[in-house]
Amino acid sequence: SVGVGTQSAVAAGLREELRAAKNDAEHVRDELEESQRRVASLELERTRRERAAADAADELRRADDATAQAKARTNGYEQEARAMTVRLEEAGTETRALRSEILKLGAELDGARSEAASAREVADSTERVRTNNAARMAHAESILAEAQTRVSSLTNALAVEVAAKQRALAAAQQRNSEFEG
Repeated sequence: SVGVGTQSAVAAGLREELRAAKNDAEHVRDELEESQRRVASLELERTRRERAAADAADELRRADDATAQAKARTNGYEQEARAMTVRLEEAGTETRALRSEILKLGAELDGARSEAASAREVADSTERVRTNNAARMAHAESILAEAQTRVSSLTNALAVEVAAKQRALAAAQQRNSEFEG
């Protein structure tokens, strides 16, 4: 299908042609009216002057011929104008169809934009969830590190305590064996 720009250019061209044809038709109508005025004038002249009747009749025939030619030209221009009107209407119909197609495409584009916006919202939401999860993970890791530090401290304290008890036990065993000895 031809683009909308070309369509409107074609329509503008056709309108220009139609205007020109109408102007020509008006010009021919003016000529026709002029001829008819001459005919009327000649008829008045004939009634006033009987002796110039033959000349007036001759002139009238010539005027009638001119009128017939003008009428024929006018008819031709009117037919052309009608044909151009039809072409303009066809161009208008095609332009309307193109405009409707453009509106439909516009609606589809709006739909696609709306889908893209929804997808962006989902992506933003996913990013927020990821950020929140990362924050919770970092918090959990710091709690774990703290717990590991406490376990380590407790393990060290227990090791010290066990060592002390082992020394005390060893000393007690030493005393016991000395006592038994």
